[in-house]
Amino acid sequence: MTNKALLPFPYVGTPAEVAEVVYTSKDLEFDRVHVIAGDEFRPVEGKVLLRNFSMDKLKWSPLAAHRNYQTALKALGAQRVDKIHPRDDKFVERNGGSSNKILEKMAVYNLDRPEDADIPGYEQWLLRTPTTNIWLSFWVYGSYVHLLTVEEKALQQSVQPVPVAAG
Repeated sequence: MTNKALLPFPYVGTPAEVAEVVYTSKDLEFDRVHVIAGDEFRPVEGKVLLRNFSMDKLKWSPLAAHRNYQTALKALGAQRVDKIHPRDDKFVERNGGSSNKILEKMAVYNLDRPEDADIPGYEQWLLRTPTTNIWLSFWVYGSYVHLLTVEEKALQQSVQPVPVAAG
């Protein structure tokens, strides 16, 4: 649990050099995304933001991206909670047998199997605060860094039933 003062949602930023070319592919006040906690696949509901940017302008390697975000997430007080890669054969088999369906539920649209043990390719982090859990997913695909933030929260009901007219 962190008691650190946090920046507002999405809690972790992108490098200033790419700020004008960060692409947002999902920005919803409420949705469900599946995460990996340990070696389990679990649904999480709340506010969701998925961003990505190219590492080319930064001249980053996948290792540089991994180290940058690992350091930033640890500084927030987040802990890495995944114990298995989403494309692991046993994980896929236990969760329906389709890696594409698993990735779709995770809002991870492209993901390779890791080639280097020091660069996981996909990381699931959890930041616990006194009021909520914040799930931060980070992965590299091709030359792009992808960041998914899910802040657990209940749906804010905005639709009300139409009252029955008095007769």
